[in-house]
Amino acid sequence: MKIAIPFFYALCFCSLLVLSGCNLNGNNTEDYEDAALEENTPEDTAEETGEGEGDNKKDKADTYSLRFQEFDLDVMYENEQSYKAEYEGLETGEEAEIEDTINDQKLEGDEAVKEIRSKLENLTFLEDTPDEKAINEVESAFSLKEGYKNFNLKVTFENGKEKEYSVKQ
Repeated sequence: MKIAIPFFYALCFCSLLVLSGCNLNGNNTEDYEDAALEENTPEDTAEETGEGEGDNKKDKADTYSLRFQEFDLDVMYENEQSYKAEYEGLETGEEAEIEDTINDQKLEGDEAVKEIRSKLENLTFLEDTPDEKAINEVESAFSLKEGYKNFNLKVTFENGKEKEYSVKQ
């Protein structure tokens, strides 16, 4: 029995060493739990699920992944009908507006941002793309009706360069 007691203490001491050795970097599990809680705040969860106010407040990197900081499209048809789409990617978020008198539709805020983003994400032209190709790409992405009188587009690319496209028929 005299051998069993020291053996028991030695076993407990070794177990404590092994368990404390699992945390060699000095952090304890509470630090890991705190970090996990900080990484997944309710605001982050709302942004990931698209819930909450300010859905159009994307971070700057996401905004500029569209290739455009600003996009201003104005297409005029006969009988004073028009299609206008404006988008601005700001450091504080995104703003957009669509005014379509042909289909009697006006969108603003989050709804307009979502609609325009879906179209802008499909555009691949750059500032050195030939004008005709860029215009055709925009006509297709925005499903513009043929027979317009004027087509005016002003874009500011993600690198800050501005370019204007214009067609009069």
